Amino acid sequence: MFFRALFLAYAPDADMDKHRAVIESSLYKLFVVVVRSQEQALSVAKKLLEDEGIHSILLCPGFTHADVAETRKQSEAGRV
Repeated sequence: MFFRALFLAYAPDADMDKHRAVIESSLYKLFVVVVRSQEQALSVAKKLLEDEGIHSILLCPGFTHADVAETRKQSEAGRV
């Protein structure tokens, strides 16, 4: 069984459909997606949580404290 993590990076010129990768070992699967907004980040997190059963969401330092709080709040409410 994989431990599945999502790393979201922020860049104002990102194309979330193009700027993504999956890194996989025998026990770990890391999804990396570069987004251009908090709304995209929440959308990607929700989709991968539903489709892949993500265990952990990591945010790059480009996200604000408010973004981190919102992501946590949404994930605890089951909306992410």
